[in-house]
Amino acid sequence: MTGANGTLGGIFYKILLDSGITVIRVGRQPSDVQFDLNDLDPKIDFTEVSALIHCAWDFSCKDSAILTTNGFGSARLFDLARVNQIPILFISTLAAHSEVESRYGLTKYFLEKIVLEYEGCVARIGAFTSLQNGGLYARLQFLTKRMPISLLPGKKSHKYYETTEENLRRLIMVYLESRLLLKGSYFVASESPKALHEILNIKNSYIYLGIRIPFAFLRTLEFLTSRNLKSDNLKSLNRQAADDETRMLKRL
Repeated sequence: MTGANGTLGGIFYKILLDSGITVIRVGRQPSDVQFDLNDLDPKIDFTEVSALIHCAWDFSCKDSAILTTNGFGSARLFDLARVNQIPILFISTLAAHSEVESRYGLTKYFLEKIVLEYEGCVARIGAFTSLQNGGLYARLQFLTKRMPISLLPGKKSHKYYETTEENLRRLIMVYLESRLLLKGSYFVASESPKALHEILNIKNSYIYLGIRIPFAFLRTLEFLTSRNLKSDNLKSLNRQAADDETRMLKRL
């Protein structure tokens, strides 16, 4: 498993361990196997490995590095798994689709195409919310309980498809029950979208800042809380894919 030290990866890791599965953690941080998405020739031994679960993502990357590091780095890992005939479970996002404009969603969509071509499994995750496991939404929920007025990024009309820890547990159990042979693309999120204040269950007053404000809002929260806040859903809103990257992806 890659990204086992992250928010989602950490949850998958615990679920697998609780299910009696041996997990080999692959990544830059203290892991069982060292791996970096910038490795041009990854050295990973897939001997006696049943499947690759790919959760890793380098959120420090900006602009074209989102594609070159996360996109091509993941693709090299997928190629290595394919050579060794290892099934792939790729943790993607609802932000990945053919008309997406963000680099984040575009790169995820590019990787989805590869995994599906390799007859792997793609899980599209929505707005993950879990107070116990941290993350942006947990931090927002924490702050809204301590302020009379909550400033929320985005527009009131914007809806999010929520993904909970229970949704992730079901995904892993279904994947294990299929004997790691589950193929195709699946949505792992609520059936109906909710506004951000509904997901966070805010009881006090709230003000939306508008769709173009998320970065400034996140920086303010980072300053006030001394936390590095990362959001797949919010940060991707202002990232527009460059024309040359779009053409590159279409050629690939």
